Amino acid sequence: MATASTVTVNITAETAKFENGLKKSKKAASGFGSAIADTFKVAAVGTALLIGALAKLTAESLVLVDTQRKTARSLGTTQAVFSGLSLAAGVAGVSTESFTKALRKQSKAIIDANDGLQTQARAFERIGLNTKDLINLSVEDQFRTITGALEKVENSTLKVGIASDIYGSKNVDLINILELGSAGIDKYLNKVKELGVALTDKQTLAIEDANDAILVMKTAFVGLGNQIAARVS
Repeated sequence: MATASTVTVNITAETAKFENGLKKSKKAASGFGSAIADTFKVAAVGTALLIGALAKLTAESLVLVDTQRKTARSLGTTQAVFSGLSLAAGVAGVSTESFTKALRKQSKAIIDANDGLQTQARAFERIGLNTKDLINLSVEDQFRTITGALEKVENSTLKVGIASDIYGSKNVDLINILELGSAGIDKYLNKVKELGVALTDKQTLAIEDANDAILVMKTAFVGLGNQIAARVS
């Protein structure tokens, strides 16, 4: 039969166990809470870094696409085509600047040959191309056609010479792109579409307008600073 003292001892023992368990639970809960808090802190830092990286990427894309659109327009093509040709150039180790100059030289060479200039006319004749046909093609089709024709020239010295007459001796490194062949050019024109780099005219126009608006806004702030400086002076 349980006595009062026995019950008291049991209650005391059970109370001690309960208090001990409660302390452990509090400690576990506290640790769990800290872990959750730390997780959210890490997530917050990661999110902030991600947002910062995306903002930087977006700003860079605004400038890049705007530049590509303006350059493409000066060449008579689109941002989608120019970005594909630029990728092919980069893979071949040719800078976008050098490649752009070469494309401009290509257009001039076709016009000069069509006007009867012997050096350019002879270059196209050697690879079996008629400049009256070439002049009506887009810049990318001109490049693809010339690349395909040069593929058939087996003598490397003759190939470099013809390429120099068409693209200029300063752009002789363009021969690295020509080695890709017309199939290689098509490959990279398709690749930029797969990667989402190639944009529609509507998209590039929107980006160009946004970039121009940002430039106007920056100029407005410069004007504000000038007016404040003038008043302070």
